[in-house]
Amino acid sequence: MAIPTSKQMIKPILNILSDKKIHTLQEVEQKLAVHFGLTDAEKTERTPGGKPKFHDRVIRALSHLRAGGDVVNVSQGRFKLATGGKPNRARPSTTKAADSRQTVLGPARGVDFGDPYEAVEYYVDCIDREMKDALLKQTRKCTYDAFERLVVRLLVAMGYGGSDLDAGKAIGKSHDGGIDGVIKQDELGLDNVYMQAKQWTKKVGRPELQQFTGALDGKHASKGVLITTSDFTAEARSWRDRSTKSLVLINGEELAEHMFRHKLGVQSDGTYSISKLDLNFFENI
Repeated sequence: MAIPTSKQMIKPILNILSDKKIHTLQEVEQKLAVHFGLTDAEKTERTPGGKPKFHDRVIRALSHLRAGGDVVNVSQGRFKLATGGKPNRARPSTTKAADSRQTVLGPARGVDFGDPYEAVEYYVDCIDREMKDALLKQTRKCTYDAFERLVVRLLVAMGYGGSDLDAGKAIGKSHDGGIDGVIKQDELGLDNVYMQAKQWTKKVGRPELQQFTGALDGKHASKGVLITTSDFTAEARSWRDRSTKSLVLINGEELAEHMFRHKLGVQSDGTYSISKLDLNFFENI
């Protein structure tokens, strides 16, 4: 299932704390994960800002309950139900405001936002996904030589060539034995990573991977990166897993993701700072 909103976590949290005992944040998170049947991938999923999404929403749900007087923060990361707090109750401050914001923001796309922070996450994620799609489309429009240079720059940006700005180069039209680019892992070039770039729409199969491995043999190399704007067949991935070479396969979706993360082909169009209430400040005055 999708990661629950902070609003959807309110009642389960109150139920968890209904035993009147003190619970750590980790205990609350573990019990919520079981309650909602979250997978390991969902528990570690990140927001557009890079924070753990599930953890962040648990924190916000607890903050709503603390602000409403239902939950007490006993000490750092330890919570209990407030005196007079009741399970399955959510104060108006945690529901009516969220409901009104959801009316404005949610129904247009059928999304039930728990609070404005999640609305921001949702729309930033939409913008990011559209940008990655646009990156891949634009990359497919590059000339082949430009595409080779692009992927070499990406590999250097990803740290394959260390800090040396001249660590990578595209081979160019000569296409040295099926090699399109080389990244020097050390100053003397004793440990190189060789690259092949395929600006394809069809999937890359096992034969192409075998040809690339043969090109690596010609260089007495053990490391290679094959990047495509399309994808790889299951047979190609299976063959890679059995290969004695150290091979990295990057498909079109991953290519766009890496370009986006390393800011290649994208630029900032404005930065917004979001503030939140610091309840710990008021509790420790």
